[in-house]
Amino acid sequence: MMHPDTTFHEVNDIVGLGVFATKAIPRGTMTYVFDKLEIVVTKDEFEKLDENYQPLVQKYSFLDSSGNRIVSWDHGKYVNHCCFPNTLNTGYGFEIAIRDIAEGEQLTDDYGMFNLRKELTVCCEKENCRQKVTCNDWDELTEVWDREVKRALKLYQSVRQPLECLMSPEAREELYRYLGTGEDYRSVECNRWHENRT
Repeated sequence: MMHPDTTFHEVNDIVGLGVFATKAIPRGTMTYVFDKLEIVVTKDEFEKLDENYQPLVQKYSFLDSSGNRIVSWDHGKYVNHCCFPNTLNTGYGFEIAIRDIAEGEQLTDDYGMFNLRKELTVCCEKENCRQKVTCNDWDELTEVWDREVKRALKLYQSVRQPLECLMSPEAREELYRYLGTGEDYRSVECNRWHENRT
């Protein structure tokens, strides 16, 4: 589920829809949480879909660490890529604002974390845009992503968290253990899908 202070509308004719903040969202805020309403499409289920549904699921989903396709039940599926995003996925089942997001600003993510099976050409219009997203982004960017997530988590308890009630109890317990001790951090790497993982 997306943060309640967000909505979606068209970015432009090329990009299509995007997700925007309706109020300021401070750094350290949970912006999305994997909740019980998310649509999980297994590999077998995906392969059984007909030609009308496969492209839709492929477009609006990401692969989790088990190889399942996750389709957000709300407007989370419209979050666009940016090579310098303002939100990132964490190892705790949610995404977090890694910098302050202004009212009216588009929420963006790094699709390098989405376990893409094919290279994706991107143009985020930012200086030093990578121009493409690949499955190798994990190797090059995991340390950068973890550093940004850790910085944002330092502010987690000082900002309002309307989505926290939707976290799994296990993830919440692990998060607060890390916040309290600084130990046993769950790297974003735990979201990486390995094809030979059982």
